[in-house]
Amino acid sequence: MTRLGRILVPVSRGGASRAGLDEAIRIATRHHAVLRLVHVIDECLSEAGDPDFAGTPSEAIELIALAGARVLHDAQAIARRVRVGCYTVLCDPADGPIAEQVARQARDWGADLVVMGVDASKTDSLGDDMRRRLPPPLMTVRWWPTMVNHG
Repeated sequence: MTRLGRILVPVSRGGASRAGLDEAIRIATRHHAVLRLVHVIDECLSEAGDPDFAGTPSEAIELIALAGARVLHDAQAIARRVRVGCYTVLCDPADGPIAEQVARQARDWGADLVVMGVDASKTDSLGDDMRRRLPPPLMTVRWWPTMVNHG
């Protein structure tokens, strides 16, 4: 069996990211591996943000960065609850596109595997872009949004 000591996991809000995190935790537990959780701040969120937000663009990005730090904190708490060691990295959008930054983190850290949740109901251009850029293997975990009947 291949030894997996370092598993990198891109995290964000949402079910797809959680599915990827859960699978990475299962693999890390089985292999006694450590996780590196990476969140890349997405400036596009500030452009499509709340129309009632009266702050400056830099204040909006600061709020988004705080939200990103919270995503990392929550994901780290999930991993630590089951005693999986992990580190967190919050990446600045000025350092390049999401796929490029995740690939750089994987390369620089020496990741053995990247585990990423993807929304199976959407086109996975980020996953495709990551697959082209990554040196280690990429495992995509397909997540299907749950249908909710409000009737």
